[in-house]
Amino acid sequence: MNEKEVLINSKLFSERYIVEDKIKAKSYKKGQFISDFFDKEYYVGVVKAGQVSIYCISSDGTEVNMSILKEGDVFGISNIFDEESLDTVLKCKSDVYVVFYPKKCFIDMMKLDISVALEYSRYCNRKIQFLLRKIEFLNIQSSKKKVIEYLLEKTSKNDTILLECSKEELSKRISLSRASLYRELQSLQNENCLEFGKKCIKILNKEKLTQILYEI
Repeated sequence: MNEKEVLINSKLFSERYIVEDKIKAKSYKKGQFISDFFDKEYYVGVVKAGQVSIYCISSDGTEVNMSILKEGDVFGISNIFDEESLDTVLKCKSDVYVVFYPKKCFIDMMKLDISVALEYSRYCNRKIQFLLRKIEFLNIQSSKKKVIEYLLEKTSKNDTILLECSKEELSKRISLSRASLYRELQSLQNENCLEFGKKCIKILNKEKLTQILYEI
């Protein structure tokens, strides 16, 4: 898949109005940071390969994990009308390849193709819903409820969560210490709510988990 096809497959770009000589691509090593500003210009980025962690730094220096970008995911697009980068940090979890397109060219594309503008509106709507859920999650004080909220959000149709990261990385995503995560998982397993292993968590009693989550 070439760089233009990567942009098109994200569903946010119009094949007809992409200016190919404006497309840029960059490779990053694991542990490197990614910026949407370089060569004196702001860019929208699409991940072609690899994974990227997005997190914020709180006032006390704590890292708050926001999300993980994977192949096909877009970044730097929520603030295309603002001449400043968002206060988030993008760090490569693996070797990463990113395709970039200038924000000003993306804005021009929306003016030329109404379907791009509509898709961008849908994207922003999904992003707002995600952030509202994230705020609600961060306001949860109970460690157990944080774990339950995360598991219920991530569970699949067969009530199984396949872990794509280590327990240490998972604890960061939930904003808990590793010890607290293990303690709560073990407690929920003892209550026959779930079973957990190195790479998988199986939900056994979703109704009981939901009941615990909404207990006052």
